[in-house]
Amino acid sequence: MKKPRNKVQTGGNRRQELLGVCARLFREKGFDGATIRDISAAAGMHSGSPFYHFPNKQEMLLAVMEEGLAQGLRRSEAVLAERLPPERVVGVLDEVFSAFDELAQRHGVEKIKTIGDAYMAVAGAPVARPDHVRAAADMALAMLDPMEMVVCREFKGGSAAKV
Repeated sequence: MKKPRNKVQTGGNRRQELLGVCARLFREKGFDGATIRDISAAAGMHSGSPFYHFPNKQEMLLAVMEEGLAQGLRRSEAVLAERLPPERVVGVLDEVFSAFDELAQRHGVEKIKTIGDAYMAVAGAPVARPDHVRAAADMALAMLDPMEMVVCREFKGGSAAKV
């Protein structure tokens, strides 16, 4: 008699697991070296199942980069909030968001809004563009520079990588 199969989670948890697998494989094998079969096998899925969560491998890479950037920003913001007085945190966020605005313009990415310490932008809207994934990824990587600069300045020799 066959064992009953575990139900596959279709919610955010399964997607997060898939992102973790993608991040690990992209790091280990590189983007071109990590195949959908590799990703599927490592995630315990059938080879076509990742496409339930993402339309293609490029979108997986973009999601990995966005998640990594978001985690880094959350850690940096937490450190800033712990170690700086509130009025200085506001000044630092204003400086960083101004730098992000310039980056958005440079990369052709549309700023949507800022709420508190969150910055939201989108590539490929309101005008569609075929390279929206690359534009968003390039901006995500470029956003690390202003954060590292602020962290280094505010913590005298610190580094964003140490945060």
